Amino acid sequence: MAVIGILTFQHYGISWDEYYSRRVGLVNFNYIFKVDKQLLEFHDRDYGAIFEILLIGLEKLLRINDLRELYLMRHLVTHFLFLFSAIYFYRIGLQIFSNYRIAIMSLIIYLFNPVIYGHSFYNSKDIVFMSMLVISLFYLLKAEVSKRNIDLLKFGVAFGLVISIRVIGLIFFPTFLVFLFLKPSLFKELKPTLTGLGLLIFSITATVLISWPYLWENTMSNFSTAIINMSKFVRYKGEVLVLGIQRKSINIGWDYFFIYFFLTTPLAYLILGLGYIFLSVYGFIKNPKLYYFSASGRIKIVLIIYFISPILAVIVFKSVLYDSWRHLFFIYPGFVLLAGYMLELIEKKVRLNYMIITFSLIISYEVFLAVKTFPNHHIYFNQLVSTKPEYIRKNFEQDYWGTSFNQALDYLYDYAKEDTIKVHFKPKNGLFNLSLLPNEKKQKFQCVSTFDSADYFVTNYRYHPDDYIEFKNKSIYSISLRNSKILEIFKIKP
Repeated sequence: MAVIGILTFQHYGISWDEYYSRRVGLVNFNYIFKVDKQLLEFHDRDYGAIFEILLIGLEKLLRINDLRELYLMRHLVTHFLFLFSAIYFYRIGLQIFSNYRIAIMSLIIYLFNPVIYGHSFYNSKDIVFMSMLVISLFYLLKAEVSKRNIDLLKFGVAFGLVISIRVIGLIFFPTFLVFLFLKPSLFKELKPTLTGLGLLIFSITATVLISWPYLWENTMSNFSTAIINMSKFVRYKGEVLVLGIQRKSINIGWDYFFIYFFLTTPLAYLILGLGYIFLSVYGFIKNPKLYYFSASGRIKIVLIIYFISPILAVIVFKSVLYDSWRHLFFIYPGFVLLAGYMLELIEKKVRLNYMIITFSLIISYEVFLAVKTFPNHHIYFNQLVSTKPEYIRKNFEQDYWGTSFNQALDYLYDYAKEDTIKVHFKPKNGLFNLSLLPNEKKQKFQCVSTFDSADYFVTNYRYHPDDYIEFKNKSIYSISLRNSKILEIFKIKP
């Protein structure tokens, strides 16, 4: 997988948020190393910044000044963190499943989700948070088994980083705490339990404080502010396309996550994960003691809470969501592990050869689709969505982060005969992808703000899913997935 990443990372475009994410890292980096107080007034000062700070540090260490090289480095490092988390995910599988085959199958499902894999290059927010949660989950399970303080300390550091990356990680703290300490043997091991609890709280707190510069001044007040701001994020008040209707992100509706999760996750994965959740909930209701008094049962309860509790929190607090279900990517590892348990059940009922062949065919199909739609495989919809011409474009968000604009610029550079290529982007984030062009190509483009001054118009149809009637018969290039255009170039002037 690392080799594939190295061979392909240069083909992914720049996402809408990357410029702003880097800005968060730069302001925090300057606060630490240049005593620059801009952070205290910075609009996004309450964002967890540890990964972005590390990326800025790499920029400085490698002396990267070219924007193209800078963003490519970010893409590669973010992707490698995702792959690094996959190692821990596999180790979790080896620990909780009955054999290595189920661990490998679960790992494949974790890696080969088209949406997640695409984001693993340019999403330094949600993918990083998800990856760190996987690492912390591994140390949680290891600490529970070993009962050693050193493993509790490792879990505390890992989980502290989770919280400092995104404060919503706190939602898992009560569940993880109960899993570690509230056991049938609690009163028999009260002293070591209290010692371990104290060590855990200390290591989490110390890690959060060290890795989150925003908390270095007015710690409690700033921490409370971060929690309040992130529980109901209102900085984005744009519209989101859902079932053909533009909804306001600040009033997105309880069904938003379910619509996008169910329609952009491979169908086989859904059947496995949801099937086991249903069986587990039924089994728990029927015999709760069986789950509480067995190690495997308690792990299953943790994973179900891991998956369900953030969804419930989003519904209860009416949290702002947009850009599909990316803000909840972090629940995916728990869902996959539950799917792994379903595979374990199937293995006991079906001949192994049949199971391996069926699983291989399913994964091969998903890989085929990913290769066919490369590098846009993150714009994925499963078989539950119609493939009628332009149905997806007119009913759902597609390339909401504008990474396909990178391909448009490559095409225009080869196609246009003008000395200066005047381009109007809609939405405007298309211009961010100019940073990925080599300087000699970049200099040929001029971004203009109106149609009248442009020679070419490039759109990914975000905020405007309908056809551009005024430019009928002026299209020179388009990219379509499942019979719906995700990007189009119009030559406005002859």
